[in-house]
Amino acid sequence: MDVLRLAAAQIAADLTAWQADPLHFAADLRPFVSAHHLAPLVRRAVEVAVAPAPGLGRPAGYAWQHGLRVARQALRLAAAEDLSARIDAPALFVTALWHDLAHTQAGDGHQLAGAALAARELPAWLPPEQVNRIARWIAASDEPQQAWLPEQQLLWDANALDLHGALFIARSLSYLAAQGLPPELAPGAYEALAPAHAAWREQAFFETTRRDLAQRAAAEGAYLEALRRELG
Repeated sequence: MDVLRLAAAQIAADLTAWQADPLHFAADLRPFVSAHHLAPLVRRAVEVAVAPAPGLGRPAGYAWQHGLRVARQALRLAAAEDLSARIDAPALFVTALWHDLAHTQAGDGHQLAGAALAARELPAWLPPEQVNRIARWIAASDEPQQAWLPEQQLLWDANALDLHGALFIARSLSYLAAQGLPPELAPGAYEALAPAHAAWREQAFFETTRRDLAQRAAAEGAYLEALRRELG
C-alpha cells in the first residue's frame, strides 16, 4: 500500500507540473521554443483543443499532445537527416503541433478545418507568409506526394512514428479504459489497423523512419502476442 501511495503521489506531482507547463514531459524542446518565441503558440494549441465529437473516441487533449510529440519527433528526424539548417524549423514545429487540432471537431477531413483554424489563429504571432505556408501544409498533410517540401516529408514521417509502437499501444489502451471497454478488444482493433500501418511504413520518406517503424511494428506484434496469451 505504501508503494501505491508513493506512485499516486508521483503521478499527482507530475500531473500538476504538466498542467502548469505543457512542455513538462518535453523539456528538451524548451530552448527551441524559447529561441523562436513559440511559447504562446503552445499555450494556444492547448486552449483551442476541444472535446471530441461523438464517436471519435479521442479525449479532448489528444490533438495537442499528439501534435507536440510529432513536433518533437520531426525536429529530431530533421537533425538525423541533416536537414535542420535547410528547413523552416519554427514553421515545421507549429505545423506539427497544430496539424490535428481540428481532428476532435471534424474527424475525417479535418485537414481543411485545421488549415482554416491555423489561418484564423496564427496571425496573432506569425508573419502572413509563414501562416500561409503552415495552413497549406496542414491542408495537404493527409496525401503524401513525392514533390513535397522537406518540412512536409518530415511531418508525415514524424506523424507515422507517433502512431506506431509501444506509445501507440499505451495510448490506445488508455482510450479503451477511459471508455470502460475491456482490453480484449485490443487485438482485433490492431488487426484491423494492420493494413493502414503497413501503408504508413511504405509511404515513409526517410530510411531512418522506415527502420524505426519496422522496429516499432515488431514491438507491437510481440506485445499483442503476449496480450493474447495472458487473456487466454
